Amino acid sequence: MKKKLLYCFITLIGLFLLFLFCTYNEYSRFQNHLNSYSSKKPIHLVFAGDNAYITPLLTAFTSVSLNTKTPVKIHLLTSGFSDKNIQKLVKLDEKLKNIEIELVSVSDKIFENFPINSRWSQTSYYRYLIPLLLKEEDRAIYLDGDILVFDDLSKLYYTKLNDN
Repeated sequence: MKKKLLYCFITLIGLFLLFLFCTYNEYSRFQNHLNSYSSKKPIHLVFAGDNAYITPLLTAFTSVSLNTKTPVKIHLLTSGFSDKNIQKLVKLDEKLKNIEIELVSVSDKIFENFPINSRWSQTSYYRYLIPLLLKEEDRAIYLDGDILVFDDLSKLYYTKLNDN
């Protein structure tokens, strides 16, 4: 009986030490991660979408929020959303504390003569307007709306570009 208790005790101590080791490693990695990219300035992400793409966009925004530790400003290029979808965006914007969603209006007429088919919608061309619409920003990351983000985008955002 005493041997069984001793084995149980040693096993519990081993598991506890393993737990402490794993927790310390995660804490160290997390602290280093935060220290490398700590900044009050938001990173700027650009998406383009319309009513047909609202669900993937909301999913992408949520994945960005859950996996990016710094503040994020999302510039959503659009020619408009229904009132129902605007309410969805507003609710998500309120719920996700590290995300700010800004709707950037784009005229339908700009790309009316561009080829549009089942693969390329008019919204696909909005990314070409980013330098014109975000003149005040030094950099921004464009992401398609059907993306899931599984890691912090700060590392990519703060990559040194030198004069590029």
